Amino acid sequence: MIVTFSPEVEKRVLATAAKKGLDLNAYFLSLVQKDWELPLSLEPSNGIDSNGNGEDYDPDALNRMIASLTNRTIEQKREARERAIQQSQPKIQLPPGVSVFEVMPVIRGDETDEEVIAALQELS
Repeated sequence: MIVTFSPEVEKRVLATAAKKGLDLNAYFLSLVQKDWELPLSLEPSNGIDSNGNGEDYDPDALNRMIASLTNRTIEQKREARERAIQQSQPKIQLPPGVSVFEVMPVIRGDETDEEVIAALQELS
């Protein structure tokens, strides 16, 4: 596809793309994705494929990814945040009344519990 702009518009487009650290293709792709609210598309990997070839190398892959992350809608950001929270939940739920500190490994020297409690009381 060929798009023709006036020289003034072309300068502004080039300057805006450069300011965002994108080439023109990545900049226009980011605008279309933002306007159409497209999800991130899966691009081929950037580097060596499973056969050991470097045929799918794309020097603009990082620019496109940055553009797609910085142009997300509020809803897309909220969904990403909720996914991150879900994935960071503990794998094992503790029984009621059991504290995380009760199951953490205890590392200490030769002190008895009474000596530790006395030292803490002195500090407070």
